[in-house]
Amino acid sequence: MMTQGMLMLLVAVGVTARTALAVYIRTESWTPTNFLDQFDFFDGPDPTHGYVEYVDRSTASSRGLLPVVDGVQLLRADSTTVLDASVVGRRSVRIHSKQTFNSGLFLLDITHMPVGCGTWPAYWFVGKGEFDVLEGINNETSNYVVYHTEETCTLNATRHQTATVLTTSCHTVPTGCGNQATTPGSYGTAFNNNGGGIYAALWDKTGIFIWMFPRQAIPNDIVQGSPHPDLWPIPMTNLSFSASSCAATAFGNTNIVMDLTFCGDWAGSKWVWEASDCQVLAPTCNAFVAANPHAFKEAYFGIRSLDIFQTPDNIKPVADPTERSVMMGVSLTLLLLGAMSVCWIMHACRRWVQARPRQPAAKRVSRSRVRQNYAGQENQHERHWSHEAVLNEAHEVA
Repeated sequence: MMTQGMLMLLVAVGVTARTALAVYIRTESWTPTNFLDQFDFFDGPDPTHGYVEYVDRSTASSRGLLPVVDGVQLLRADSTTVLDASVVGRRSVRIHSKQTFNSGLFLLDITHMPVGCGTWPAYWFVGKGEFDVLEGINNETSNYVVYHTEETCTLNATRHQTATVLTTSCHTVPTGCGNQATTPGSYGTAFNNNGGGIYAALWDKTGIFIWMFPRQAIPNDIVQGSPHPDLWPIPMTNLSFSASSCAATAFGNTNIVMDLTFCGDWAGSKWVWEASDCQVLAPTCNAFVAANPHAFKEAYFGIRSLDIFQTPDNIKPVADPTERSVMMGVSLTLLLLGAMSVCWIMHACRRWVQARPRQPAAKRVSRSRVRQNYAGQENQHERHWSHEAVLNEAHEVA
C-alpha cells in the first residue's frame, strides 16, 4: 500500500520530471493468482444476440473453462459438446470488473486470443461511453478499435495514429469511431503464433490512446515495470479530447469487460458470414458453431497479467499497517501520560488543601454553602483546567 510519505515523494519526483516524462505508479496487478477475483461473471442473455450461453464462475470452473496453465489464466469456451439448434448456444464466459475506472494506464499481457470461424472475442471498457481495445471476428487478421459515446463526439479523419480510420462520429449507432489496425500480427492466429503481446490503453485528461506491442517488441520500460508512454511510438489509435469536438466528459465510470461470444449481430450477420471464408463450412454461423465443437479448441484468452497504473494525482494514499500501528502506539502513550498527569495534579491539590491553616468553623460552614451553591460552576472550571493540564503535559512530552 502507498503511504502518505511515499506518495509525497513520488509527487515531488513527478513534478520535477513532468516536463520530460509523466510518472505512472502501479496500483493494481491482476495475475492468475487473483485475476478472477477482480471480476463478476455475467450469466444473462447476450446483449449482442450471440449464439452463446454465458455461465457463472462455478459452472465455468466445473466445466473446465477457467484453467491456469503454465502461469497463464485461460478464459475459454466449451469445445466438446455438439449442440442442438434449439439450445441457447455454446457455453462461454463474460466477465465485468468489480472496480470502475475514470483514468489509468492499462497493460494487458496476453499470450493467446480466441480465433476461428464464428468467434467474436472482445476486451473493452464500458460505462458512460465505451472503447473497444481488442475486438474481431472469424479468421480476421486485423484488430478493430472502436470508440462509442452517447454525447456528440466527432474526430478528425486524419489523426496521429497507425490504424486506418473507418468512421469519425463516435455517437453514431452502431458504428461509433471505427479504426482498423495495420500493425502486422495485431489479431488472430498470427498474434498467437508470435506468443501474443501487450495491449496498452492510456486514458488521461488529454484522451484515450491504444497501442499493441508484439511479444518481441515490448518496450523495456514496460518490462522493467516503469512504463513511459511518452517514449512509445505512434499509437495504434488516438482519440484526443477537445471541448469543441469530443469532451473528456464523454467517458467515465467504466468497467473492464472481457468476453467471447459466437455469431451474433456482427459475426453472425448474413452478409458478413457469406462474405467470409467460413461460409463454405456451413450455411449459417449458428449452424457451424452448434455442430463443430472441435473447431473451438483455440477459442480462448490466455492472460498473463493485467497491470493498472495511475499518475500520482489520481492515487488516494492509504496508510500501511506499520504506520497505523505506530500512530496507535503514540496515541495510547499520550493518553497514558495525560491520565498520569491528572492523577498527579489531583494528588498535589489534596496535599495543598491539607496543608492550609484551619479556619473558624463559621467560615468553613460559609464556604461550604458557597461551594454547594456553585458546585456546578467550580466543577466545570476544574474539568476545564484539568483538561488544559493534560494537553499541556502531552505537548511537553511530545
